[in-house]
Amino acid sequence: MQRRFTASEPDRRRVADITDLPTLKGFVYLATVLDVFRRKVEGCAISACQTAELVEAARGMAAPTRAPRGPAA
Repeated sequence: MQRRFTASEPDRRRVADITDLPTLKGFVYLATVLDVFRRKVEGCAISACQTAELVEAARGMAAPTRAPRGPAA
């Protein structure tokens, strides 16, 4: 797998991550989507379960902010 964490301009590449956060009642999971060029969180979601739906919710929150233009650089 190639990992490329740089972009030549905004809206060309995004990355996502899930992390678990301890609480007094157990863990919750935080999914984030980041614009690589800006290094800015564009979408996030939190859930008690680590599921594909959690990632899709974070991705859906990021989608309206900016749409990627063409293939990734």
